[in-house]
Amino acid sequence: MADDLASQFADDLAGAVSAGEFDEQLNEFMSGTVVDTWRENSPEDSGSYKDSVAVIDEATAGKGRVGATVEYSNLVEFGSDRVPEYAPRAK
Repeated sequence: MADDLASQFADDLAGAVSAGEFDEQLNEFMSGTVVDTWRENSPEDSGSYKDSVAVIDEATAGKGRVGATVEYSNLVEFGSDRVPEYAPRAK
């Protein structure tokens, strides 16, 4: 009985997520918490990197994307042989 209930709950939740019932809350979380935290953990030189962190794809069916859009964002994230990795996305 408990397994049947858990299975039904999981199916209902998966259906609600794929139907987009939580997209508004996910967008609020991404644009507030995720973007703000990413910016707080970002190095600040010119400020361009921090300013480029934004919601790139709003949530659809429970999936969205936040990222940094400046052309050198991969160097900030992963570093190079001359630049240390800051990895603000991972923090």
